[in-house]
Order: sequence, then structure tokens, then C-alpha cells
Amino acid sequence: MIFDAVETCAAVALAHFEADLAALCTAKGLAAAPSGWKVLAWHDAEDGVELGSIEPLLGITVSADASTQAKSQDRRESLTGVLFDAYIEHPEPTLLAQWIALAPEAVMATADRLVAGIGGGVYGASVKSLSTRIELSKGYEERGEQPMYWQRARVTVPVWDEDTGL
Repeated sequence: MIFDAVETCAAVALAHFEADLAALCTAKGLAAAPSGWKVLAWHDAEDGVELGSIEPLLGITVSADASTQAKSQDRRESLTGVLFDAYIEHPEPTLLAQWIALAPEAVMATADRLVAGIGGGVYGASVKSLSTRIELSKGYEERGEQPMYWQRARVTVPVWDEDTGL
């Protein structure tokens, strides 16, 4: 249920998110997005920042919502809101805004890979029209002589899962 949804999403994002974002930047004619994304399963990006991480972050955790049912015929279907929380810092605010605008598209490429047979019982994500929620935010900090801007894209993806075991 919740465990399988987060773990499966984190594994797929770790394998593909950075390359998907780079491909989107190339397709749009933008400078390459920062590399070295740190994927934090079970944390949002804010946790990584509080722990002192300065690399680009992609937190993956459960949002506030999940739905399920009693097990029937040895199976239980679940719907879990999985939060993908992308966070980048950069001194150039326009470039940063362009990168963070593409981050939800890279997250959706991850969601597109969450199909039957991927493992953990997950068999689909964001399958209903307009079911994914995207929130963008930004900020600014003085750090020595150079200002540092940050932007964040929080993408909540509904993930469908079927438990047949325990």
C-alpha cells in the first residue's frame, strides 16, 4: 500500500528523473539543469535542506491522502498520493524558473513508467484526467556577496497499487 507506492516511485525516479529533466532542457533549448540530484525516499525536499544538503533535491514521500479497502478475494486495491518535491538553488533566477517549470514534466515521465509489472504491486499512476496536483514556490536568500534563489515544485501523483500477499 503506502510503503510500496513510495518505494517504487523512489526507485523509478532515482533511475530516470535526472535524465528526463536533462532531455527536457535539451528539447526546449535551455542550459542543462543541475546534475547530481539527490533522491530522498520518505522525505520532502525541505527535510534535505534542513539536513544541510545543497545539491538539487527530489524528495519522495506520501502526501496527506491515501485510500484503500478491506481485502476481498485475497486482494486489496489502494490509491496513495505520492509527493514528488523538487528543489533547486541557483544564482540566476530566470534559468532557475525555467528548470523548475520542467521538473513536473520529468516527474510525470516517472509516473508514466509506473505500470503493471513494475513491482511492489504498483500498476498505474495519475490515470484519471487532471488528477495530478502541482504547486510551485520560490524564494531568495543573501549568502555573502552573491544572492541565492531557490525554487520548488511539489507534484502530488495518485499511485494505484494492489496488494495480494499479506
